[in-house]
Amino acid sequence: LYLKDSSLSSETVDNVKQLLDSAFNYRDSAYSIINLDSLLDTMNSITGMMTTMLAGIASIALLVGGIGIMNMMLVSVSERTTEIGLRKALGASSHAIGVEFYVESAVYGLLGGLLGTATGYGMARWLCATVFERSIGFSWWLAVVSVVFSALVAVVASIPPVHRATRIDPAVVLREE
Repeated sequence: LYLKDSSLSSETVDNVKQLLDSAFNYRDSAYSIINLDSLLDTMNSITGMMTTMLAGIASIALLVGGIGIMNMMLVSVSERTTEIGLRKALGASSHAIGVEFYVESAVYGLLGGLLGTATGYGMARWLCATVFERSIGFSWWLAVVSVVFSALVAVVASIPPVHRATRIDPAVVLREE
């Protein structure tokens, strides 16, 4: 039985169920009715759970990536302490030094985002083509948003190292050399 108007599906299921119940003397499991609306609700529920799970995994990956960039920037500041002190002694402002490190971390985030997006798309395309024998689409705006977001995460993660770099006292650094 197919309906032309899907808004009548629950009413039609109830009517058919009453008719079949009387035809089969109200025996359980004598028939089954499949309502595509209930299947659609189940698929929407599964899709929602998968979206939530993937968002959680992505959040953890962004957190780990941010921690990695923060550690890399801390090492960079530590290795370049003499350079930073010398630049400050020659008149460089803390703002200029901070901008340099923020740009560096943003570049790391952009490169990581590009690499991650390309790898994810390549793996998804390969998996869909080999396992499911289907093709997948590509959304440029989502790719751009994800790459920009990864750069933003990198910049936010670099706040402690940049703060440390801008607080370096040139007199102490030059005295140690």
